[in-house]
Amino acid sequence: MGGIGGFRALKLAKYLPRFGWEVTILTARVPAYYSFDETLEREIPAGTRVLRTASWDPFRTYARLVGGPAPRPGDRRDPDRFFSRVTRLAKSVNTWLFVPDNSVGWLPFAVREGRKHLAAGGVDLVLSKSVPHTAHLVARSLHRATGVPWIADFRDDWVGNPDLVPPTPIHRAIQSRLARSVLRDADGVVAANESLRDRLQAFLGEPHRDRFDTIHTGYDEDDFEGLEPSGPETRFTLVFSGTFHRRLDPRPVFEGIARALSSGRIPRDSFRFVVVGAQQEPLRALARSAGIERETVLSGFLPHREALRRVLAADLLLLLVSRSPGAEMYSTGKLYEYLRAGRPILVAAPDGEASRIVAECRMGVTVPPDDPLAIAEALVAAYERRREGRGDRVGGDRARVAEFAFARQTERFVEFAERILARGRVGVPRGARRERPREPVVPAPRPE
Repeated sequence: MGGIGGFRALKLAKYLPRFGWEVTILTARVPAYYSFDETLEREIPAGTRVLRTASWDPFRTYARLVGGPAPRPGDRRDPDRFFSRVTRLAKSVNTWLFVPDNSVGWLPFAVREGRKHLAAGGVDLVLSKSVPHTAHLVARSLHRATGVPWIADFRDDWVGNPDLVPPTPIHRAIQSRLARSVLRDADGVVAANESLRDRLQAFLGEPHRDRFDTIHTGYDEDDFEGLEPSGPETRFTLVFSGTFHRRLDPRPVFEGIARALSSGRIPRDSFRFVVVGAQQEPLRALARSAGIERETVLSGFLPHREALRRVLAADLLLLLVSRSPGAEMYSTGKLYEYLRAGRPILVAAPDGEASRIVAECRMGVTVPPDDPLAIAEALVAAYERRREGRGDRVGGDRARVAEFAFARQTERFVEFAERILARGRVGVPRGARRERPREPVVPAPRPE
């Protein structure tokens, strides 16, 4: 599948063998999803065992009911129609019907296959990755049944996730109980940033901080190897890579662009706004409403390296985090690729992880996400720097940026996993090999 959400699992599977670990991936067969990037499968190291199971997929069932199959790998149809259907379904019934999430139909199939694999011995660690949080329930079941040590990896919050707000107090109580059981039972917990790590510790009331660590999603240096920016461009180019989902309200950005252009401080024929991602039709309507349709380029979903070429060609990169509960914990995967690209970053976000990391790396400026005037002023300032020949002089702390490379983050994960295993909080099951190479089983059905 495409999108930045699955990179955290993919890149760990890629880099763990370089640190002496053998990896087995436990996942679902191809689900219904709005985008696929077949180029990513090439990054799974040769010899990696992939266990694919059946799964009841509500999105695939829904797609059939409303007329036609969902997109599949190799399908070149515009994904926007399916994306809008999925979004409507998710908003209307997702949190009501599916606990902990819409991947719960994978649970029995994954547990059965996982127990079969663990029974053969030789597995040192189970690593579950969310979202979806169903993966943690799979790992919890395997851990309880076999005693194999387990680390739970959180890319997003569970109960406090603004995309999956429990609709009733009963739903919240059930979700909270499940989250606490995962945080309590796991031998170790890793989170995508410090704020999320602290939130999970506070939610559990956990006094033993050595059970928790931070592993950033990071960027992969290999993805940039030999990569050149997309074609020459004389206009000042603002680029946003990703999808405007519930946490990202693009309206202030479009209004800010319109203000900057209508003021004449940025000539219209010297500017373009490039969006790399799905949801083209809603964004086209928004651009038309703001009066910037001619200056807006909607590329649609692109394979990862092609999307990175657009990022490298930018004069300014847009990182947007709208105000919402938990916004301070949000650090999207694209942030780290933006940092590696070395282009100036405009962060439209409240104070939080995204703005803090960009400030630490000295790679951009932050403005309020709901202030079109501040966004317009930041755009004009960036345009003036570029016009004066200072647009590429970001400077930045490249040593700090390099700390976010996937190779370094994987090394940190290995160090944490070795501490968990050495502590021996849970006994090793009979018959399990302890010599290297170690083997983790990674339940990771799909990005959300």
